[in-house]
Amino acid sequence: MTLSLSRRRLVQASAGLAGAAAISLNSTSVFAQTTSTPEAASVDPLVRMSPQPGSQYALPATTIAFRGITIDQLGLVMVSGSASGPASGILREHSDGQGVSWINDTEFFETEEVTVSATIPLTTSSDGSATFIIGEQAPRPTADATEDAEPDPNVIHQFKSRPDLAPVQVDVALIDEERTTDGLIAVTPHVPNGQAGATIYDNNGQPVWHNVAANPSHPIYCLKVQDYLGQPVLTWSEGAKRTGYGYTHFVIADDSYEPIAYVQGGNGVNGLDVHDMVLTGYGTAWAFSYHPVWTNDGGVRRNVFECVIQEIDVATGDVWWEWHSLDHVALDESYAARPEDPENAWDYIHVNSIEVDYDGNLLISSRTNHSIYRISTEDHSVIWRLGGKQTDFPLEPDAVFAWQHDARRLEDGTIS
Repeated sequence: MTLSLSRRRLVQASAGLAGAAAISLNSTSVFAQTTSTPEAASVDPLVRMSPQPGSQYALPATTIAFRGITIDQLGLVMVSGSASGPASGILREHSDGQGVSWINDTEFFETEEVTVSATIPLTTSSDGSATFIIGEQAPRPTADATEDAEPDPNVIHQFKSRPDLAPVQVDVALIDEERTTDGLIAVTPHVPNGQAGATIYDNNGQPVWHNVAANPSHPIYCLKVQDYLGQPVLTWSEGAKRTGYGYTHFVIADDSYEPIAYVQGGNGVNGLDVHDMVLTGYGTAWAFSYHPVWTNDGGVRRNVFECVIQEIDVATGDVWWEWHSLDHVALDESYAARPEDPENAWDYIHVNSIEVDYDGNLLISSRTNHSIYRISTEDHSVIWRLGGKQTDFPLEPDAVFAWQHDARRLEDGTIS
């Protein structure tokens, strides 16, 4: 099945559900998680908190974020690890005035339980405290080696004024003037014997702008136009990469192409993935990481890449919200084959896009699970699944999709 066919059928599937399931698609509490799916929270949260109370996979360098509350309302915060003991840190208000982060002085121990309490109750537990577990970290696979190939003059542009720049040539076979929209085309071509970078072309295939990473051995991906604090910006990822994912950061550049900010993963994740990053209108970025942890796979101790989603304050680097896929998405939902050696990292969920939905919840696309997940930013739960082994919406045989990429909510409410 081709990618374009998968996208079209996904729209058709969503449209076909418009009568019976339109309310469910827009609901935040219609579907409960199935019994085979992990349940992170054993008590009900009273304050929106990340890591989520009950999480089994928090990071050793985690901070603790409280949303929808002020420092005065939160009061005194006390944090203690079951092995590391009482922890010290500071409280820092979020720049939008809608939250607080506890910033730790030292890292927690792997596999220990962390208990958090405040002047006000955080959960419905008997003492109002919240607990989570620090996950056991697994080794990260090394990045792919990069070799500097000699550019082929037959596939690149060459400029006497900038001999260091060599954007890839694009041949435009046909231009339909009536159907071609105005504007420019932003791409990150990767061609043998061509210079990998970020390039903007016009409709005739002529380069308008070209850029390479600060480290020439780092490829660039995910070039797009976004808004940052009310201004149009270009964003892209650059950093180390393996086949299928990366350990990168994102660059935010102004309308003169000068970098003005960078988005780094927080809480000690192994870099952000290359696939996607979405800026909000209030100075934060949504991004995700492929983070390796040890987990129990039916009695087998296995190295698994879980998806860690974060909302990051661009200005401070503080993590305002965090989600761990292993707390909510079971290993058996994956169609990806398990590696024979359980020490080799298994990419069981392979998220390749993130979208802030119309109501502030999230849509993510999992390629290996053949599923679109809608995630609550209130309580971290999976609201529904579209496609895959545990789909909440029955699909006609000709509407089933697989290995999809880049799920987006369209203006008419359908998902493409």
